[in-house]
Amino acid sequence: MVALLVAALGVAAYLPGIGRQEWVGTEDFRVRIAAECVERGDFLVPTFYGRPILTKPPLYYLALATVLDLAGGRSPAEARLLSLLALAATAAAIAWVGARRGGPRCGMVAGFGYLLALNTIKNGVNAEIDPFYAALAVAALLAWWRSLDLDRTGWALAAGLLGAAAALTKGLAVLPLVAAGAAGAAVLPGRPRPRAAIAALLPVAAGLLAWPLALRALPAERLAGAIQESEGFFSAWSGESVIETLLFPFALVVAALPFSLPALLRLRAAGRPALDRFLVAAVVGAVVAMLPSATKATRYLLPYLPLLVLAGVLRLERFAATSRFVAGLGAAALVVAAAAVPVVRTTLDPVGALVLAGLALAGLACWRLAARRPEWALAFLLVPARGLFTQVYVPAWEAAGQRVEPAVERLRQLTTGARTLAVVRTESPRLTDPLALDTRFYWDPKDLRDEVEAGRRFDAILVGIKREEFEFPGYHEVGLLPFEGKHLRVLRPDRP
Repeated sequence: MVALLVAALGVAAYLPGIGRQEWVGTEDFRVRIAAECVERGDFLVPTFYGRPILTKPPLYYLALATVLDLAGGRSPAEARLLSLLALAATAAAIAWVGARRGGPRCGMVAGFGYLLALNTIKNGVNAEIDPFYAALAVAALLAWWRSLDLDRTGWALAAGLLGAAAALTKGLAVLPLVAAGAAGAAVLPGRPRPRAAIAALLPVAAGLLAWPLALRALPAERLAGAIQESEGFFSAWSGESVIETLLFPFALVVAALPFSLPALLRLRAAGRPALDRFLVAAVVGAVVAMLPSATKATRYLLPYLPLLVLAGVLRLERFAATSRFVAGLGAAALVVAAAAVPVVRTTLDPVGALVLAGLALAGLACWRLAARRPEWALAFLLVPARGLFTQVYVPAWEAAGQRVEPAVERLRQLTTGARTLAVVRTESPRLTDPLALDTRFYWDPKDLRDEVEAGRRFDAILVGIKREEFEFPGYHEVGLLPFEGKHLRVLRPDRP
């Protein structure tokens, strides 16, 4: 009951305004891949503008295509529905476990707390692989916990099957998940029975091997020109990578604010509950496993933020500090509502003003309710806190030049008369699709240069890299295209 309530209120809070923000990041890239899979009737070999993309297994694209088909469109709102369902499932999972271990209030505070975390409000329903993967990963780790807690092999098998689905979603990114499960088990009394470990690990191994083996059975021409996962795990280290590595644990704490803070209370104190220890150890194990990678982003942490939130709530409940903590959130909401007015006054519309007023009222109610019903105090914050992003932040973001239309119009001008377009390192169909050009995508500029030197011609080339040493014989630059803080180069053929 607690899990269903959390999921329902989460959907109610996040569904309004789900399409308010236009495509961001690689959302439209993922949606186009799913659409091409449907058009070709082939999910085994995902493609982008016809080029095989083998960087991620196809399970997410299959799920996304299914939801888009049911929704009847490919708009940002429709594309984010799958992530919304995944977010609701994630919140429900930690609420269910929290309720079983700490009571209904603990479960509700955990579920609502995750829905109110900073990273969740901003990125929790983006049309990306990560929210979907996070739901699978969180469910797998919590099933593994149940297996250890109850000594039930059935739960271990459930964890393994969920881990296999995670592997079919994000490939080798499942290895930190395995490390998380091992670290969580290591801090508990006793050790998992061999049969439980086998029941959990065998399906994961099968999930990891299934897609690569299926691809190896295909004829070579079907994979011609395929873009593979980059080798930057070991080879792309730089000074920037070192800085990102040093900041990675800090990014984890910030992304899960404010509930990450109580999770850090008395880490070494005796008497931490078993579930609490398991969660913290699992998060640490996953982060340590990700540290060797030269490429990092906050989204890699998404599967472990809910665990950190649940650990934080367990700490608050143990120290009888939940009410004080929630009262502090109510006071913070009042401060944010007041501080936002002068910052966004030029872009604030009536709906945004209503959201700020609602946030202030919810903050006051939260402060008053926290002493007796902190779980419902957080529930009151859900809608205005999410609305603060979609109805207040997004208009200001767009007014600061983040809309795609000016870039599309500029590209249209620079490609006047063109019918074919080569795109290099720009995974943004929102920029190129409106032109309705015959488009070919290249990840490595050397591949395009080789084809140009061999005689292939395009009416225009859009280059999304800063390294200007990659010139293309017979083409010259006709202009720069400002887009998302970068300047893309547009090339046209030299005149005969």
